[in-house]
Amino acid sequence: MGQRKAKRGIPSKSENFNEWYPFIVEAAELVDKRYPIKGMDVWRPYGWKTMKLIDSLTHAEMERTNHE
Repeated sequence: MGQRKAKRGIPSKSENFNEWYPFIVEAAELVDKRYPIKGMDVWRPYGWKTMKLIDSLTHAEMERTNHE
């Protein structure tokens, strides 16, 4: 099955999340990619705040559903 691109060249989230997620993070400029170290993303202040919010929502949902 070939990889399908949605509008504006965005990878399909449902078909390839591992391609979609870094594309969205970079397109939204949540990280600073100027440093040439593989796997070393520098989160911009609003990107870090966004990730902290996602993390807190994830933890709240896990607690609500009794996951450890």
